[in-house]
Amino acid sequence: MKVCVLMGGMSSEYDISVKSGTNVASGLAEMEHEVCIALVSRAGKWRFSDEYLHTASSVRNFISSDDGVFGHGEDAAAQWRKMDVEVVFPALHGPWGEDGRIQGFLDICGFPWVGSSVSGSAVSNDKLLTKYVLRANALPTADYTVLRTGYDRKYEDIIEVPCVLKSPCQGSSFGLAVVKTREDLKVKLAEIMELEGIVLIEKFVRGREITCGVLRKSDGSLQALPPTEIVPKVSDYFDFKAKYETGGSDEITPARITPEQTLTIQNYAVKVHEILGMGTLSRTDFILTSDDEYFILESNALPGFTQTSLYPQAAAVAGWSFNEIVDLLVKNAARPLNG
Repeated sequence: MKVCVLMGGMSSEYDISVKSGTNVASGLAEMEHEVCIALVSRAGKWRFSDEYLHTASSVRNFISSDDGVFGHGEDAAAQWRKMDVEVVFPALHGPWGEDGRIQGFLDICGFPWVGSSVSGSAVSNDKLLTKYVLRANALPTADYTVLRTGYDRKYEDIIEVPCVLKSPCQGSSFGLAVVKTREDLKVKLAEIMELEGIVLIEKFVRGREITCGVLRKSDGSLQALPPTEIVPKVSDYFDFKAKYETGGSDEITPARITPEQTLTIQNYAVKVHEILGMGTLSRTDFILTSDDEYFILESNALPGFTQTSLYPQAAAVAGWSFNEIVDLLVKNAARPLNG
């Protein structure tokens, strides 16, 4: 198939996106797909490969070069039509890439894409909207409150600590802090408020962090992947360093939980996927307490595909190599079921 891998973008997760995109494009080339690249700079300028790349080395060479055709987002559809692109794989992360904007653009232009529907992407990218939807469907999630710019400072003395502060629409653990003292709360609250003018404050739930991917198979059915247990080693929680530094955390697949707990996690992951309107894949994060309580943290419409990313690790345990899983994703995206 003729596939364009879209990477980079105007978000704090640019570097992660390029790593994911490079891996995806290399894997697809090794599976004998015809691969072209659209690399978006931090400033929003687009660079297109003007020919198909057929090897992993040619993918890496293009990304590290200044070759190709330069343009803007509005040039993308014409460039892809010129090259007869059949599917777009948006290896993008965070605002702009996962929040429904790119998905809406692809939908309007008529290109099938890997990932979720416009609405599924938009809702899952917003942790606060996700909470509203989870609560409306009686799914378990931690108690929370919300503060916005200009909030009454008395709340800094009322909010229970420890707690978790989140910027609703950031990803890859940007805009995330677990605070344990009131002084730390005031500092981190001010820092995170600067990002979006709103902070989601969750009750801290002590337990094991478990994540579970979901894959839409060729027949349209959903399969939950083996859950992964995350044990951070360089931080107290799964922050950016623990997530992306080599050795930053132990990621144990399958998770060290009972068969009954595994089934419960998998069932929740599939239900979240369905309720949020996800498409070809998703990954949902949980806390599992010592009292066997489950709390849904968030769901990712487009999980990472770096060398250390959780989704391909779980897929490997389920029997798919990295190359096989990206091959399956683009083939499924080309079918009429997309979200």
